[in-house]
Amino acid sequence: MRYLKRNINILLLIMCIVLVGYSLTLMTYYETTYGSVTDKYYEKVSEYENLIQDLQERENRLNETSFELTRKIQDKEKLDELYTGLSEEKDDIEGELSSTKTTLNTANAELSLAESELEDKTQELSSVLSDVDDVADDIDNQIASIVEDIADDYNASEDDIEDYFSDMDDLVDDLRALS
Repeated sequence: MRYLKRNINILLLIMCIVLVGYSLTLMTYYETTYGSVTDKYYEKVSEYENLIQDLQERENRLNETSFELTRKIQDKEKLDELYTGLSEEKDDIEGELSSTKTTLNTANAELSLAESELEDKTQELSSVLSDVDDVADDIDNQIASIVEDIADDYNASEDDIEDYFSDMDDLVDDLRALS
């Protein structure tokens, strides 16, 4: 038994050595294999963090671009509304201008016609005034001759004749005032 006991001990020792060697080999293998995996893992984590940061920056830029685009669209819509309003106002003003020009041309034509009529009436009035002056002069001459005839024929007093003359002068003055 001793032999068996000794063999078992040696066998156990060899097995322990083999197991320790095997454990060391496995440990070395896993250390090298999983050590590089761990390094790769941390590299990937670092890459993912960089990628996430880059994506966040791009998202921020996209948000800014989206905001600017929205603002530009709103500005364009406002400008379109203003342009439409101004265009309509311009059309209205052009219509009013055309109407005003037509009214002005009509008023100018009426003014020319009125000026022509005024000139004709002024000439007529001048002619009538001239005729009135001629008639007044004729009346003065006739009055003078009548006074002389009355004075010669009827021997009327001068006071009576002067009263008649003053009445006639008033009539002549009234005629002249009308002109």
